Amino acid sequence: MRSKKNTLIIIIAALALALAVAGVLVLHFASRAPVQEGHKRFSITITFPGEDERVLELNTDEDYLGAALLEKGLISGADGEYGFMIDAVDGLFADSAKRQSWIFTKAGEWVMTGVDTTPVYDGDRFEFFILEY
Repeated sequence: MRSKKNTLIIIIAALALALAVAGVLVLHFASRAPVQEGHKRFSITITFPGEDERVLELNTDEDYLGAALLEKGLISGADGEYGFMIDAVDGLFADSAKRQSWIFTKAGEWVMTGVDTTPVYDGDRFEFFILEY
């Protein structure tokens, strides 16, 4: 009798775990930002110490900012543990010896996604600048 009760508890626990995992997956995919398909026009403003501010108007059919900027040859870097890590924007390199890194905002607001997972919409304005930490 005890064996049947233990088996039933294990089955119920496995079902509960499966439902929890399914729920997390549904939330993950439902919370991803939707992309705008097709042609988009957006701008980036680049601010770098000792350089004049640069404003570039760009066109793309890419869904995400990183892909659009890579397509235009405007960023370089490498895939890292937390996504694509930018080391240069428009040929301007962050100096790791000075503890600098590139960060970006969208319309002056902090972006909670990486450059490779930030959707691009028609009319977006992004700002890239050096952060010294």
